[in-house]
Parts: sequence; structure tokens; C-alpha cells
Amino acid sequence: MSTLLYAGFVAAGAVTLVIKAYRNFNSTSARHPFDLHPILKEVEVRNLRTTGEIIVGFSFYALLYLVT
Repeated sequence: MSTLLYAGFVAAGAVTLVIKAYRNFNSTSARHPFDLHPILKEVEVRNLRTTGEIIVGFSFYALLYLVT
């Protein structure tokens, strides 16, 4: 019973970390290099990536959260 309880807490912690990683991964940065590249002012970063690249990027980001 103790092992099952421990595994439940570890799984809940992992889910919490993945949710936090998801929120941070999808948040936008306040810093934009518009002074250097004004043509990028209207460009959304999400439009520059494919769905596969987003999935791989988030998976790596979440893995870093879980490993840490």
C-alpha cells in the first residue's frame, strides 16, 4: 500500500510539472528585437513552426522539467 501511495504522489507531481511546463512553453516573452528587425513586428512565432516542431519542442521542454 505504501508503494502505491508513493507512486501516486510521484505521478501527481509529474503531471503538475508537465502542466507548469505547458503554461511556460505557451507564454510569450515580453522581449522582442523589433529595434533590430522591425519587419518581425507583426509575425507570430507560432506561425513560423510546424506542428511537429511544436510537439518535439514541448516534449523536450517538459522532459527538462521532469529531469530537474
